[in-house]
Amino acid sequence: MTNTDIIAVIGAAAWIPQIFALIYQFLTRPLVHILPDKKASVGFTGFGPIFNLRMAFAVDRKDAVLDGVFVEMTHEDGSKLRLDWFGTIETFSHIVGPEGIRQTVERESPPIAMKLSTFGLHDKFVRFQSRSYHDGKKPLENAFFSHLNFLKTKGGDCLGAAMESREAAELSNYYRRSFCWKAGRYDLKFGVSSPGRVGVRVRKSSFVLSQADVDGLVLNVGFVTKDFEIYAGHLAKEPREGQVPWEWREVALANGD
Repeated sequence: MTNTDIIAVIGAAAWIPQIFALIYQFLTRPLVHILPDKKASVGFTGFGPIFNLRMAFAVDRKDAVLDGVFVEMTHEDGSKLRLDWFGTIETFSHIVGPEGIRQTVERESPPIAMKLSTFGLHDKFVRFQSRSYHDGKKPLENAFFSHLNFLKTKGGDCLGAAMESREAAELSNYYRRSFCWKAGRYDLKFGVSSPGRVGVRVRKSSFVLSQADVDGLVLNVGFVTKDFEIYAGHLAKEPREGQVPWEWREVALANGD
């Protein structure tokens, strides 16, 4: 063995600790399991496209902290839609009162972080919405309320005038452009983000929207402006009567390969 061979062996041996460290990190990093329910709710409101479903989370090896959960939907025509968690509801227990009435104890949490323990399943109802939709809507709403505040300095039916303004028309056009549900099959890919390194194992799922489902959901586009007027009236102390009959569609989730 020449000096060059000896140096090569020593150099290769120097990488052994790093290789073992990488293997150890891979084998000990948390492995998150995502188990979606067999049904979900599809909708469209002033919050944009909505996908709500109950999910069970489990983690192996060690506890994990998640700071994001998302679902990527791929339509059969190839178009994609990403929705992120905008809130969760966790079920803690079921209580039967003195009258024999069964009550569910739940807690709603904002989408900040979720800690998963290796002890048991974590059952959560997750509300998915489009972050890009909210980002696009915010400046339009700000422009509307700035105009509304200007009209309030003049008196009269300020909200009525604001709803006839260019700012209100731009909001209504944004709602119409943002409706994205189409008839056909959607393949789902769930994912998570974490401050640390985690692995993810998830069951593939899909669902189908019929043309009748889409025809029902698109009715909500006409309701969104009315719902916004009710909301704006509440903030402007010019209350508007009414209740919006939102259309929802419950879909069955089929397991993938």
